[in-house]
Amino acid sequence: MLLPNIDLDLLPTPSFEQVQAKPLNHPPRILLMYGSNRERSYSRLAVQEAG
Repeated sequence: MLLPNIDLDLLPTPSFEQVQAKPLNHPPRILLMYGSNRERSYSRLAVQEAG
């Protein structure tokens, strides 16, 4: 990818330890959002059913 406005020498290269996932003491948390304010919103119904 060509990004002429970004100097890649100024960005630190992450180490392997920095990009590894940390163990969790709880199940994964997933935020479900919907974007409709309608009285009958199918996206809201899907989120409520999933949660």
